[in-house]
Amino acid sequence: MSTSILAGIGSGMMSGIDTEQLVEALITIDRHKAVKWEAEKTSNELKTQSLLDINTKLLTLQTRSTSLLSKTLFETKKATVTDEDIFSAAVSSNAIAGSYNIEVLQLATPSVSQSTGELNDTTGIGTNAFKSQGEVVRGRGKIDTSKSFKDAGFEHAIDGSVTISGNGGTTKETFYLAAYDTVQDFLDDVSTSANSKVNLLYDANQDVFTINSDVGSTVIFSAAGTNDFFKEVNLSRGVVADAKLSDADFGVNDVDALSAGSFRVNGVKITWDADTDSLNTILSRINNSTAGVTAFYDPDLDKIVLTSKSGGAAPISVIDEQGTFAANSLNLSSTYTEGQVARIKVNGSDVIEKNSNTFTLGSGLTLNLKKLGSATVNVTQDTSGAETAIKSFVEEFNAIIDIINKETVLDLESKKKGILQGSSAVENIAHRLLSLATDRYNIKTALTSSQQVTNKRDTGIDKTKSFNAAAFDTTPDGTLTINGAAFSIGDYSTVENFMHAINDYQKSSTGTGVSVTVSNSWATSGLGFTPGSGDKATINGATFNLSNYTTVSEFMQAVNDSTQADATITYANNRFTIRRDTANRELDLAEEGTDKFFSAARISVLDPEVTISYSQSEDKFKIEANTQGAAIILSATGTNDFLSEVNITAGTYTSPSLDSALDELAEIGITTGSFDDKKMRDKLVIDEAKLKDALLANPQKVQDLFGKDTDGDLVKDYGVGFSFKEFLKLQTKTGGETTRGIIRGEINLLSQQNKRIDEDISDLDRRLEMKEVRLRRQFTAMEQAFAQSQSVMQNLQRIGALNNNNRKK
Repeated sequence: MSTSILAGIGSGMMSGIDTEQLVEALITIDRHKAVKWEAEKTSNELKTQSLLDINTKLLTLQTRSTSLLSKTLFETKKATVTDEDIFSAAVSSNAIAGSYNIEVLQLATPSVSQSTGELNDTTGIGTNAFKSQGEVVRGRGKIDTSKSFKDAGFEHAIDGSVTISGNGGTTKETFYLAAYDTVQDFLDDVSTSANSKVNLLYDANQDVFTINSDVGSTVIFSAAGTNDFFKEVNLSRGVVADAKLSDADFGVNDVDALSAGSFRVNGVKITWDADTDSLNTILSRINNSTAGVTAFYDPDLDKIVLTSKSGGAAPISVIDEQGTFAANSLNLSSTYTEGQVARIKVNGSDVIEKNSNTFTLGSGLTLNLKKLGSATVNVTQDTSGAETAIKSFVEEFNAIIDIINKETVLDLESKKKGILQGSSAVENIAHRLLSLATDRYNIKTALTSSQQVTNKRDTGIDKTKSFNAAAFDTTPDGTLTINGAAFSIGDYSTVENFMHAINDYQKSSTGTGVSVTVSNSWATSGLGFTPGSGDKATINGATFNLSNYTTVSEFMQAVNDSTQADATITYANNRFTIRRDTANRELDLAEEGTDKFFSAARISVLDPEVTISYSQSEDKFKIEANTQGAAIILSATGTNDFLSEVNITAGTYTSPSLDSALDELAEIGITTGSFDDKKMRDKLVIDEAKLKDALLANPQKVQDLFGKDTDGDLVKDYGVGFSFKEFLKLQTKTGGETTRGIIRGEINLLSQQNKRIDEDISDLDRRLEMKEVRLRRQFTAMEQAFAQSQSVMQNLQRIGALNNNNRKK
């Protein structure tokens, strides 16, 4: 084969076909499905994000709905005081609204006891003298008093002034430090002053300052300035409150020789240890005890002050138990100044006294007295919290409607189409939310088992079985009577049939006291009449002419034999009873003529007008009135009567009447927007004035509208807020395939679709890869065939040329 022929095999030169481009074109055509799938996947991802956004909004609305079930939200009160300088007021939800004039006649003051003398009696270092508590500047050498305050070696440049009196304050003098060239000039001026009457000295050997009276009286000193002189030189009148007691400079009143001991404050034992405790530790121990006093140390007085925590004549006693620390070091005793009680008048009442300046009136209004005088406190309903919560609920509701409308829109004019357009699940959520917001919430009487039914099965009773086999702890028997309709447990094969009888089956009965001999003729039976030709009784559409029957029992037999009547009539214990033969069907009775059997026999249709249900998960029975405001009258008889066995109490129960209860949001000013207003269509609008008026006038009724406990278990189970919360929980809940909510189900479905798309694309790619290899192999074979064909032609041409040459020769 020639070189030129071989060279064209791979490039399509032999056939003249661009095989590379052809292969790519064929693969691109086949991969068009994948492009469509990718677009579908992208659309699903956008739908998923949109659903997640909606889910977030739904969760927020669920939170807002739940907040509306709060009891305190609608019971909040506020107190306004005309003069808070006299007293302040706090109020709880239990406070009674009203206006209260408070006259403060006297403030409570505590009993007070204090040290009888100064703790730091410094007689040992001079007459009423005090010295620096430690070196002036630790580790920095001595002070050079021959220099200025700036250069003498103090840690900070001392400034300002000092005021000193060495005769207990009778005379004193203020010294301004900026006036002195050296520290020593200042010390000399103080020591020679006729007004200060003190000696102020510096001991370079100990690096401490000492101040003492030169007339043997009390020394009082203070300082002003950015860097206080006495603080800079560690000089104070009192003890060191945060040092160990053994190092606290009690002066001559040194810590007890025992080094440890105890004393009692109002009978409460307080321990002390000189090697581990500080004065602050001891004071904290007193304050945290049950002694009923507050203890603090006043460094200016250099004394301990004990104050009773309550006002009035509260006693204060301090007695050493082990050692003499309290009496000798702290100078405390059982001497105290008695406090006084607080005294007020409320709306001109008799004087009210208390040992505290805090008064609680009733169960909800608390006053904190500040000074004498008179002021008025007004207690009113605080609607702000409820208004905010309701407005937040409406805002979130409208936000959801906005996002759903945006994502599901189909506008033919603008050709605008939302990413979730056509999603019935999402559109149904919007429709249901609007329905919940506009529904009437008729509050019904409902009774639930006060606790779980006692039974022998972990999963509750089995209502499909008989009362004996359903696993009650004790098998119910006897009769349950609801609103006059009696149901004998023995008449029903299963618990479920018993419940159906109450919910769907009407029963007619005479009541007691009718003595009838049904085997006798009408005239002698005891009913008191002989029927004429026009006297008829109709049972479930089957009409019986009473005059056709000689005795009452013949008439009863005709009813029992009638297929159309579909009923059985019996007489026992002075009572006629008519039951429908077909389960769960109502009983219809009618009569005409002069003498009427049903009336004479006192038979009337009795409908309990209730629904009885059983919750397997809660293991509780519930009896609920079918209409709002209807009463439920319950009683039961038997050895193990039904009500006792299921923990429902017999009695008469009622719910709010239609006239008194609020049963729709429109009644408190929340309505839907005008249909003509596209912006507010299907959204909620608040009349804020009407809402506020409703909250002020009927806070309890507004609370019941949003959430009410209808079965006495202290958990709200009815109303706008409850219905929204439960509905939204179903839409948003997470979980497995059988427990996840609608939104999560939609998201999961889209996720599964994208997973299948990824698998389909991957499978298509594998198949196209194989096809590409196969096409390239086929085109290569074709080129090789062309090459071979060309080679044969060239050989034939050579042979032909040779033959021609030979012939010419």
